[in-house]
Amino acid sequence: MKRSTSKGAVKKTATNSKVEPTQNGIRASIHLLHIPDREARKRALQVLIDTNEMWLSLIGDKYGLSTAQVDALRRAKVPFICVSKTIADGQAD
Repeated sequence: MKRSTSKGAVKKTATNSKVEPTQNGIRASIHLLHIPDREARKRALQVLIDTNEMWLSLIGDKYGLSTAQVDALRRAKVPFICVSKTIADGQAD
């Protein structure tokens, strides 16, 4: 399936529901992540502090993070589970 916006098109398939940024840089503005491991959460908090951006902490070891924060966690190799599903305009599927 292909969705278009005024800024560009985003490809989305049934087998890969991850939204990829287009050439215009469309990305979700917030991501809901679950970090089940206690030691991974400790490492994640240090990474988040270093990003110097606000984040949302929820019950059940879930966090609302920006794309930059998710990228920082990936670079630090902090394991997490992405539990949010978003499309290019930020609306839930």
